[in-house]
Amino acid sequence: MLFFKSVARMAVQKFANDPEVRAKVARVVKEEIVPLAKQAWERAKPEIKDIKEQLKQDWEQAKPEIKDIKEQLKQDWEQAKPEPVKTKEKARDLTKKLTN
Repeated sequence: MLFFKSVARMAVQKFANDPEVRAKVARVVKEEIVPLAKQAWERAKPEIKDIKEQLKQDWEQAKPEIKDIKEQLKQDWEQAKPEPVKTKEKARDLTKKLTN
């Protein structure tokens, strides 16, 4: 595997240093790849805009529900919260039990 990586790296370096290959790659990118990418972007723009709007609508619908859930969680937490533990008193009681 290392051999193939080395060969591939040497080939890429050789092509990168060849001005003719670099010019051909630049031409292909400029004349073929860039126009295709621009066309794809233009086709995707309306879909992206629609998805963005749908997300905004969904968020607005979900906000009240999220707020209700948040309030319910706060209430549940307050009800489930244990009484404060007095550590010194518990330690004393435990010491008494152990010494007796």
